[in-house]
Amino acid sequence: MRRPRRGIIGNLVIQWAARIMRRRHRRIMTAHNDLATRWTRQARKLGRIAREIEMDGGVRLASRSQRPTGMPDDAEILHRPSILAIRQTPGGHVSPPSGAQLAADVSLHHDMNPPRIVTRQIQRDEGHHDFALDIWNTQGSFMSLALALPSEQMAKIAREDLIRLDYTIELEQRCDVFARLNLVHGPNTEQVVRQLDLRNQGDVLEFDVHYTAFDPTRAREIWIDLIFNTRPLNRVVVRDLVISRRPRLSL
Repeated sequence: MRRPRRGIIGNLVIQWAARIMRRRHRRIMTAHNDLATRWTRQARKLGRIAREIEMDGGVRLASRSQRPTGMPDDAEILHRPSILAIRQTPGGHVSPPSGAQLAADVSLHHDMNPPRIVTRQIQRDEGHHDFALDIWNTQGSFMSLALALPSEQMAKIAREDLIRLDYTIELEQRCDVFARLNLVHGPNTEQVVRQLDLRNQGDVLEFDVHYTAFDPTRAREIWIDLIFNTRPLNRVVVRDLVISRRPRLSL
């Protein structure tokens, strides 16, 4: 007898586990408050695990995606943010507060009050989507996307590396856009800021880790802030972002 494909079995297992979880949730929510509190804590932990799996899937999709044009042969792709690499649920947010988690590896920050922002993933090919932000900003001066590097990729960064950001971004109204690399090691944080050149919509910039005091053996977090000093009315479409590394010795 022919064995069923692994994908079908995997889907059946997921459906079976989800059915059990929903049944247990309904039973516990009608039970004693202490039991419901413990279950809520467990559900949050499972949510964190699910987000880590989602983030890992984004990393693996990025590694299989086409390399940006002009990327050096010795560059290793580290990460393509999951808002661009995998389909998101929900696919958009209305008036998200500062610090809102748009995906496992992407958060939104701003100084707008009220936050007149709408975000939306524009679905394209599998493993490659666009991300749009519509801004009606009557108060506030900036909006930023924090792009976190997964821990397994963070461990690859060395002092003698160049961290490269390939980007394709469209703006309805031109504004200043900056990329800030944040390297957290021990209690310290190193920061390097570069301005994006958006005259051709797509380009590349590099951060030289060598000229920081970053200690890779004590690395805790690495992320890039994409900062928009935006106009009162604007639309931003992020078509691609790819974070990679290469040894500076190749210079």
